[in-house]
Amino acid sequence: MVLLIAAWARLYALDAMPPGLNYDLASNGVYALDILWNDARPFFIRLVGAPEPLMIYLQAASVWLVGSSIAALRLVSALAGILSVALLYALAYQVTRDRRIALVAAFTLAISPELVHIARMGLRFTLVPCIQAAVLWFFWRSWQSRTRRDSVWTGIFLGLGFYTYLSALLLTILSMICWGSWANTTKLTGKWRFELYYFDYSFGVLLAAVVAAFTFGSMTDEITVMDNFLIASRLRMLAGFAGGVVFNLANILLVAAITIAGLAVAFPVGIGLALVIGVIWNYVLKPAGNPLLLFAGVALVVVAIVLDAVAYHSHEASKAAAGARKRNTALGIALSLVAGVLMGAFYPLVEMGKATDFGLGPYAISLVFAAGVFLSTFFFGTVMMNAPVEGPPLSPFDYFKGTLWQHLLGVLGGIIWCVGAISNFVAASAPREVNVSPAMSYAMGQGATMISALWGLLLWKEFAGSTTGVKLLLALMMILFLAGLGMISVAPLY
Repeated sequence: MVLLIAAWARLYALDAMPPGLNYDLASNGVYALDILWNDARPFFIRLVGAPEPLMIYLQAASVWLVGSSIAALRLVSALAGILSVALLYALAYQVTRDRRIALVAAFTLAISPELVHIARMGLRFTLVPCIQAAVLWFFWRSWQSRTRRDSVWTGIFLGLGFYTYLSALLLTILSMICWGSWANTTKLTGKWRFELYYFDYSFGVLLAAVVAAFTFGSMTDEITVMDNFLIASRLRMLAGFAGGVVFNLANILLVAAITIAGLAVAFPVGIGLALVIGVIWNYVLKPAGNPLLLFAGVALVVVAIVLDAVAYHSHEASKAAAGARKRNTALGIALSLVAGVLMGAFYPLVEMGKATDFGLGPYAISLVFAAGVFLSTFFFGTVMMNAPVEGPPLSPFDYFKGTLWQHLLGVLGGIIWCVGAISNFVAASAPREVNVSPAMSYAMGQGATMISALWGLLLWKEFAGSTTGVKLLLALMMILFLAGLGMISVAPLY
């Protein structure tokens, strides 16, 4: 029944509603006919605003099958919209094993006015939820069944994504996953002190930046990383380096907060505050967007931060009453807040390093930024070793007492974070015709907060045994955070 509703909403009077032929669809039609009549076989089309060719090839096949008409061009996106509903149902059921949840998810997608309209317009964006749902569904199946067939299908759909509107969006998704997941390596090190872990982490950041700069950053017909350094001004380099130093201080305090309070507290409080500061700072410097949506979203994020802190304090109080070791909740929250203030200040420095014709490109800014992270670690790390937030002071020789596995986990954590940073910088520097909107890119990056919170709640069981009231506070925190993030993301569009 849900599929029938989705089909009716997307196929009924497809040739007449909406009326007329918009510019994007007309351009696609011209190139579809070029494929059919002139044997054109483009990989990417640089002359129009939609260079990814998958939609155009599918529309060429549709025109070949049903004839040259508006309905033929729109049929592909309409069918993709219907398939998205079916795939979302399959994904939701695969994850939850609850048909009611899967039906609600599919029905919500089936009647979404915005997605129905886009599907009927024949725009390439309709392929995004379809391919995303297929990738996630086959990935989840392969993760559970460990079968090669599902892994192959995951790779096929992930590869197809680079020939759709996902070409730049995938970079922001990768950035979100990396930024939300690297901190798991701190948990996997066991009792290894975070002050020692951080030296390996900073080396991992630098290693990933160097490899990326002299591989991807040099494999170009245009300007290479070394050329970029020759023409960039020293002021831009200094701004990028300073961004790395400021981020490093913020991040080492965030890791300290994770050690005390856990992922589910440190990330929502610290990165949530960074989001608030970043939004206010950007609005003061350059007012843009709907202020009502913007500051209403900020207010919701602030409330979410408070709820998360209250839930953490209540949970620790309940554990202490039950006889568990009492932890310094105030210190964990305070470290998260200070980290958030500093985290909200580093990105404008990165943007200063990229600005003007004498600025640094994404790979060059990543390298300068990583150098700032690595070199400043020797100062910040030494301070933290001599004045630790928890436990006795450490000596430099304690670093050599760690196992090879613990050192490798630190390096891996740095590499994961840096891959996310490079993906974010590259996506932000992509050509306009293949770039996702700034609002969507911003939302994706900040979505890392919720990924980290979910890791803490579901994998590390940081709130295991909590009361019903604490669980409700956590659920409300996540809902308010996502709602606030959504309002902030769409504010620039109005």
